[in-house]
Amino acid sequence: MSKFLVNDIEFVTLPFDNNEILVSSHPSNYNVVFKNFSQIWNDDDFVIVDSNIQKIYSIKHSNLFTVDALESNKTIEQSLELCEFLLC
Repeated sequence: MSKFLVNDIEFVTLPFDNNEILVSSHPSNYNVVFKNFSQIWNDDDFVIVDSNIQKIYSIKHSNLFTVDALESNKTIEQSLELCEFLLC
């Protein structure tokens, strides 16, 4: 069992056997499959990652774009920031 906080709300997860979890979301639920994580990228790759994941795995790359996975960041402004990053 694992506990974590999102916006000061505690969540508890049950252990899973097959490296897959079901995420309850709106408008529909979806599965997430966890695979072995590797930081093997080419120099010209772009890496877009949740800021929490970046900290957990100490992800470093010259073309790294981190996103705080918050509802308030799901905006056209955030999307345009990402587009600018990809185009520069």
